[in-house]
Amino acid sequence: MKRYRLICFLLMMAGLILTMPASWRMGSPLSQRILDCPAEASAINPSTATQRVCGLGRRWEVNEGCWRGVYLRRGNSNVFDAEWTLLDGREFTAEVTIDIQGNHVIAHRRRASLGGDCDLVNGNLSGDGLTVTGVYQCAQGPGCFFARIICDGGGDRNSGGCGLGTRWDEAEEGWAAVWTRRGNSNVFDVRSTKGGQPTLTAVQTIDISGNRVSIRRTNASDGNNCEMEGTIQTDGISVTGTYRCRSGGPYSWKATIRCQ
Repeated sequence: MKRYRLICFLLMMAGLILTMPASWRMGSPLSQRILDCPAEASAINPSTATQRVCGLGRRWEVNEGCWRGVYLRRGNSNVFDAEWTLLDGREFTAEVTIDIQGNHVIAHRRRASLGGDCDLVNGNLSGDGLTVTGVYQCAQGPGCFFARIICDGGGDRNSGGCGLGTRWDEAEEGWAAVWTRRGNSNVFDVRSTKGGQPTLTAVQTIDISGNRVSIRRTNASDGNNCEMEGTIQTDGISVTGTYRCRSGGPYSWKATIRCQ
């Protein structure tokens, strides 16, 4: 068994060294013990970066050392049923809960058939919105994590949602608004219009956990900052909810997430 583990470790390290650009470095003490886990997921294969975004997607294809895993999402939740296969054919299953906040990915592995809990630390979502790298920490120690997010319909973003998307078209209490995303962050610039009234502007921070949406509106040009919450519908791009502002509430709002 020790010989097998040594061979497995050497094969994994050889593959990583051959495929890693020299620029891959991570600054945390944990990652430095893992022999240069990549700092940015987009560096896995820059030619595949297509700026596509599908949030949690429907399936994750995962590499963890000598283990190869597939995560299958439970409906529109943030819970995945996961199954791993080792090079010698051994298998185990577990439940994985995943949250994406901006480009930061958090994952917790629980109820593993082989026992033991694991957590993804330093998880990073690349600029293409489809690749994730990081370090997983288990009782046995840390290791490198690589994953590819698969959208519904072989990458059709509208069939399974698109996470934060690039723009939200929103309506609330007679106001029509456009929320425009800043790059790959979870910060949006807001412009709202209503009849002949002056255009209102604001800044919003949006977090999605499963199908739940939390929004904090600040820097409102009229001083009316708000807290919003909502639910993403089964189509993955329609959102409804309520919000409260300094002026009162709760009020209702609805939005459509645009993927491009």
